[in-house]
Amino acid sequence: MMDKKSKILVVAVNSGIATVIKNKLNKLGYTDVSALDSTKLDLMDKRVVFDFYMKNKPEYVICFLELQRYINSTNLADIMHETMEVYNNIIHDAYLCNVKRLLFLLEGSEESDIVSVLVRNPNALSGDIQSALFMLKNMGIQMCMAYNQQYNTEFIPVVLTNYYGFTDDTLLKNDNILSLITRIYQAKEMNEDNITVYVQREVGSQYIYIDDLVDAIIYIMVNVKNINFIKLSSGERCKYIEVIDSIKKTIGYHGNIMIRLLEEDHRPCNIFVERQIFELKWNAKVSLIDGINYMYIDYRHDDTLIEKDKKEIEISKTVESQKVAGPVC
Repeated sequence: MMDKKSKILVVAVNSGIATVIKNKLNKLGYTDVSALDSTKLDLMDKRVVFDFYMKNKPEYVICFLELQRYINSTNLADIMHETMEVYNNIIHDAYLCNVKRLLFLLEGSEESDIVSVLVRNPNALSGDIQSALFMLKNMGIQMCMAYNQQYNTEFIPVVLTNYYGFTDDTLLKNDNILSLITRIYQAKEMNEDNITVYVQREVGSQYIYIDDLVDAIIYIMVNVKNINFIKLSSGERCKYIEVIDSIKKTIGYHGNIMIRLLEEDHRPCNIFVERQIFELKWNAKVSLIDGINYMYIDYRHDDTLIEKDKKEIEISKTVESQKVAGPVC
């Protein structure tokens, strides 16, 4: 069982998320916590990862791989090769070095049962980036389960839903929430009466605030046993129109917002049969409405973002005034 003196390693591609997990553990009294991002440890280098494990001998590892960062890439072969290398190094070396428990966090996947997905949606294997990331996430889940079955390890794959918010020193750039806050805030500042926002899917999505995300991660690491797979979410499902309405009220924008759907979305939808985190006696504390309010407050206090928005607003106003005045001869 993980105690306050256990050696804990937090590895994440995003230094912000690694830091906020480490800081939360420290506040709870855990004294031997290290946090690394991919700039400090080459996760693709087998020798580097193995040597790090052997030298530092972590007992508990929290690994957060953000595959969604590849969403706009076209180099599918490279992405799949690199990701599988990282999987092999993190998971296999954790086994070789007797890590007591590995929490293997994967973001943004909406499905784990590949057979159900293919029956329901044959386009799930269409050769594009979304289907590639979908397959990679499932491979990570299956690898953890295979090691648990063969070697009696405790490697727990955890799939995250959309998370959002600010850490102590950086912004978690959730495209959905942040882009909506930015666009609606700019519309208010520019006195726009009508704006259009574009979304990818009209079905309900689940969001979790960063504080709840970290609390749930620690809860799983400390309390959950003998489980193959967990979906981490707030349990609160909202459609985009509800999210947009909450942001609109929080910001105080009184104009009209038209919602447009982008091209047909072939991503797999929710057919989960695995355990939800709230079935394991954990519940989120921050509702979506409260989370949006907290994020907007932090957003307004982020000088870099506000200055950027002011410049964009001034440019937009200049362009509009030139259109009204007509061309200068």
